[in-house]
Amino acid sequence: MKNLTHSLAAKITAVFLITLTAIVTFIMGLIIAADIYTGAYTGTLKDVRERVMDDYIPGIAQNIASYYYNGEEPFEAAGDVNYYYTISDSEGGLLKSNYEGQKTQYSASVSCGFNYKPIFSNNGIIIEYVPTVEYKVTVYIKDDLVSNDRMSTALYWMGIAYSWRYAAIFIGGAGLLVFFILLVFLFCAAGYR
Repeated sequence: MKNLTHSLAAKITAVFLITLTAIVTFIMGLIIAADIYTGAYTGTLKDVRERVMDDYIPGIAQNIASYYYNGEEPFEAAGDVNYYYTISDSEGGLLKSNYEGQKTQYSASVSCGFNYKPIFSNNGIIIEYVPTVEYKVTVYIKDDLVSNDRMSTALYWMGIAYSWRYAAIFIGGAGLLVFFILLVFLFCAAGYR
């Protein structure tokens, strides 16, 4: 032990390990404290799915609507995506769809407008733009995710985090133990100076 406490390399290694252990333990503590592992798995998956969908669906819907508005076939029709869609006009009439009642996980609707005209105030100032053409696009997430996109990536990492839930508790506890052992070693090394 005396050779280790006098070794500069051992002290540097201990400082590096104590820093690394403190960081890993802190991250594991945050994961556990964030309540990731105490909620129901399906509830947590639903939360992740909804957060991703809040960012994911409006962009998809706008792309689909703009393809339809320009008279082009949406690239989403190829079938290698993780969603189905329906396009309706402002009265609710179905214009285009690749959804035929398949089983889905989640769905959301977005209104998309085109060909905006200005609305003027009494002073001649434009106060807002109103679309003259408006579509309602409903996006349905497939039950089986076939494509590698943001949705499938988020759900993949959520599945890994959940399957490692007990390892996080073990790593957090072991990290605390290693942290204190290295701390005692560094105190002893400082005493032999």
